[in-house]
Order: sequence, then structure tokens, then C-alpha cells
Amino acid sequence: MSISQDNNFGVVLACYPGDLWIAKACLASIKTFAPHLPIALIADKNPDLSEILPLYNIQYIIRKEDAQNPYLRDYCFGTRFTSAIALFESPFEKFIYLDADTLFWGDISPRVKTILESHDFIGNTPHEDYSDFILKTQYFDFERIFHEAPAFSWQGHHYFNSGVMAGRRNVLDLDLFIYLHKLWKKDPKLIFEIQGVVNFIVFYMKSKGTLRVGETLLQEVVAVRTTQDLQSEYAFEEGRPVVKKDVVLHYAGLKPMIKSYKGYLKPVVYFRMKHLKESGRMKKLLGTLSLLAEEYQSNLNTYYNGSLINYFKYKITGKK
Repeated sequence: MSISQDNNFGVVLACYPGDLWIAKACLASIKTFAPHLPIALIADKNPDLSEILPLYNIQYIIRKEDAQNPYLRDYCFGTRFTSAIALFESPFEKFIYLDADTLFWGDISPRVKTILESHDFIGNTPHEDYSDFILKTQYFDFERIFHEAPAFSWQGHHYFNSGVMAGRRNVLDLDLFIYLHKLWKKDPKLIFEIQGVVNFIVFYMKSKGTLRVGETLLQEVVAVRTTQDLQSEYAFEEGRPVVKKDVVLHYAGLKPMIKSYKGYLKPVVYFRMKHLKESGRMKKLLGTLSLLAEEYQSNLNTYYNGSLINYFKYKITGKK
């Protein structure tokens, strides 16, 4: 879907049926803090968008058949590499990319726009220490990868979580992306999925002087912060968020579901409920019960193709 407008800047959000429940919260948070921002939705595996299209400033829907590059179309959709579509085929010249498990807490777009006036790509400020273990398991195995991939001075860079990033469309080396993706398919321990591939390309190109890389506080990776600190920094007053700094909350790792999450869940519940109330659907009368039902449906979508029959078959036979 395309609506004619200024394509200079927007948000690209990726989702699939299994995480549509949290993508709704993300969209509600964007509408709360930055309703002016146009949104492109990467709709992987054809999620049902009927509930969200009337509510949000979604100007583009990108499905598998819309991808222009055949490699991206055939090998990135339906995998953890879906965000590559944003990097190389964003409908916006400049963009903020978001995984579905993120929430706007304030509006980072003015800061991002300013940095992109003089840079090509923006990574996050460091959110944790870069131990050898972190580097090897979340980015790439620096002891082995240069036997297979072009070498560069890898030490000293501020590697970033790729669930929130910003940049200009198609500034990264697509041929190198495809090469590294093939390396990952051959040896997944060599480089960590899309996060490792993107970080490798960004800092390889920076070291060669072919990419202007900026850095700013884009995201708060919730999993590495204590619940007490999160409650203090991302608090509510009179039922509304108190924004002390503009950032994106990223619930990387464990899914922030009411039925199972043990950390600071209030921002997620707030924006999920905000979406539910504005949806106009009768299920809003069920409140939290409706959110729980959505979580169980998400598990069915993710692991059992949305089928209760498949779920019970697995419980009985152990086979899907």
C-alpha cells in the first residue's frame, strides 16, 4: 500500500503474526509521541492488519512480494533478517527502524534527523560492556571470522543492538551483506544473525572511510537494566508516561507477556491497553483478559500455525 507524500523520513516497523500483539503497542506509542511520523510496516508472513490500519499513520505495507531484490525477497522474509528490507529498500530516504518489541518513550526523530544531515547511519550508545563473550555471541567471532570475511580493525567500536537503528536507505554494502548472510547460514556461530551482519558491515565500511557513522541514545535495552532503575526512569504520573529523556524502550530477549514476564511491564501494558481502547472492538470490555487471550493466540501463531488442533496434536504425540 502506498500513499503519495514526502518520502524523506519515516519509521519502518517489522512484524509477523507471532508478534503483532506487541507491534500494536509500538504503534500506539508512536501515535502518542510522534503522530506526525509516517510508518512503513514490513508485514512478514501476512499478519492480519485489519485492526491497526484505521488507527495509525501507516503509509506503506511491505510484503514479501514487494521486495525488489530477489535475494532479500527469497532469503530474508520469514527469518530474523527481515530488517534488511528496511536497510536496503525502505520507502523513506531516511528512516528509523524498529523491531516489533519496542516502544517510543518520547520522540527521538528530531535528534535522528539532525544527525542524519551529516551522517549515513546511526548506532546506539553502548548499553553494556563489550566482553569477549558478548562480542562473540551477540556480534561476531573475531577470532575466526576474518579467515572468511574481509578484515578491519574491529576493536574499540561501539557495537549496537540492531532492534533500533537509523540511517539512509541503501548506504550499506549489499554484496557484503549477502556474502555475510551466506556465511551465517553455513556457520551460525561465526556471526550473530542480522545484528552481527549489520554491525560488521557498518564498522567495516566506517574503517574504510565509506560510511559516516553517528551515535546517539536510540534505545534502552530493558533486559540489561534493573526493574528498580526502569521504574524510576520510565515512570507514570496520574496514569500517563513521564518522559525524562526521548528514547525507545526495547524489550529484547524474553517476550514481555503478562502471563510470563517478570520484569518491568507497565509501559507495555499501558500501550497495549491504549491500543485496545482505541480499537473500537468489543474485546476492549475484557481489558487485561483480552491481552492474555492475545498472548496465547500469539503462541499458537508462532509455534502451531495458529491451530489448536496442531497444539493438542503436539501435546499428545510430541510431533507438530
